[in-house]
Amino acid sequence: LMQGAYLGLDFMNQESYLVPYGSTLQFQMSYKGARKIVKKYSIRPVKDIYAEIVREDDLFELENDNGKQSFVFKPVPFSNKPVIGAFAVCVFEDGGTLVETMSLEELNKIQNSSKAKSSPAWLGYPNEMRKKCVMKRLCKKISIEFGCTTP
Repeated sequence: LMQGAYLGLDFMNQESYLVPYGSTLQFQMSYKGARKIVKKYSIRPVKDIYAEIVREDDLFELENDNGKQSFVFKPVPFSNKPVIGAFAVCVFEDGGTLVETMSLEELNKIQNSSKAKSSPAWLGYPNEMRKKCVMKRLCKKISIEFGCTTP
């Protein structure tokens, strides 16, 4: 509880959770919480940050031109085709972007190595958990400083 309070995360807004592991509760930040921390404390001001699931037949193209990342994503509306991966995007106020991608194989590997791989979250909301994984990986690449707040 103290860790969540220190970071300014709201348990009621599902920015963090207390997750039971055996006989103990452990603090866990949700992807909403990671998003909030990055938006608040990023050294490079963040305009938006989000994650999406990619399904078979969706168009997803990632380009890297001399270190500048860009992408095209055109999902098939209301598709229930199998998931093939996920991606997360951070759009900075200066117009730059940072994109992280993960294949379904990578996402499944993370789930299978999780202490809670059979939890109600993974079993009931696998796509939300997949978005959480790719969002957290993206957030690790964004430089933050807790003494710095952006307007």
